[in-house]
Amino acid sequence: MQKRITKKEILNEINNKNLDLHSDYGYFYFTYSDMDNDTFETKSVYVAKLSDLSICEWIDIGKEFANSVEYVIWCDNIRSYEFDLDAPDAYKTLMDYNGFFE
Repeated sequence: MQKRITKKEILNEINNKNLDLHSDYGYFYFTYSDMDNDTFETKSVYVAKLSDLSICEWIDIGKEFANSVEYVIWCDNIRSYEFDLDAPDAYKTLMDYNGFFE
């Protein structure tokens, strides 16, 4: 017998404070809400029940979605600082801070 999957369990495993999981009208969707960066995005997952996917599949979908949104935020932040990147370490500092190129 397969273990029951819960939204809370999925979100705890993903561990991203900006991510949430909702269900509505026979499907699920992740929301990514980061008001500090003026960002709200959604990702639909067209399954009727949580058990239609494994916990690993839910985690992969959620992490991939969150990472893609965070990459866009990171790119937007880089563009907003492009004129301030004359300092030799400014670009490296931004990359290190966001952790994308470690």
